[in-house]
Amino acid sequence: MKKNVFVFSILTTLFLGLIITSCSEPKEVEKITFLEKRNYTAEDSVIDLYPREKGEAHGGNYFSRTDSARNYGIGTTFAVNDTCINKDLRIKFTIWLRSNQVAPQAVYAIALHDGDKIVSWNEVKFDKYIKETNKWLSVTDSVTIPASAINKPGLVIKTFTYNTQKQLIVDSDDLELTFSNVRKEIEQ
Repeated sequence: MKKNVFVFSILTTLFLGLIITSCSEPKEVEKITFLEKRNYTAEDSVIDLYPREKGEAHGGNYFSRTDSARNYGIGTTFAVNDTCINKDLRIKFTIWLRSNQVAPQAVYAIALHDGDKIVSWNEVKFDKYIKETNKWLSVTDSVTIPASAINKPGLVIKTFTYNTQKQLIVDSDDLELTFSNVRKEIEQ
C-alpha cells in the first residue's frame, strides 16, 4: 500500500511539473527573412566609388582610407524593394578596420534616403571595437531601421565609413553586408 501511494505521488508530481513547464509565458522571437548579401573588397574599383589606397591591405593590395582629406570610405547603396515597405529592415555588416588611434571617433553610417532627404541616420561607433593601433581588426554589428521609416517606395539605403577627425586615419577593407527583414512574433 505504501508502495502504491509512493508511486502515485511521484507520478502526480511529474504530471504537475509537466503541466507547469508547458504553460510557461509566451516569449517574443525574431523571424528573419534574408534579402541580399553583398561583399566588397577595395580590389575592384568599378563596384562602388570610394577612396582606395594601394598598400598593406587586409586582403589583396588595396583598401579604403578615411582621413583629414577624405571623410567617406568603403560603402554602397541599396534600393529598398517595395516588398520591404512597412517592415523592419536589418543591415548587418562585417568590416576589417585599422586605425592610427585607439578608440577612434569614426563610424560606420547607415542612412535611409528619400531622394535628397535623410529619413533615418544610424551610426555604429568604432571606438568600442578598436583597442589596438595599426592592426587589422574585424568588426561585426547591425542596425535595424524601423518599419515606420520604410513607408513608401523609392527609398535608398547608403552605407559608408565616416570620419571627420583631422588627426585620425581609419582604413577599411573586406566589407560584407547582409540585408534582412525582421519581424517579432510571440511564440507559445
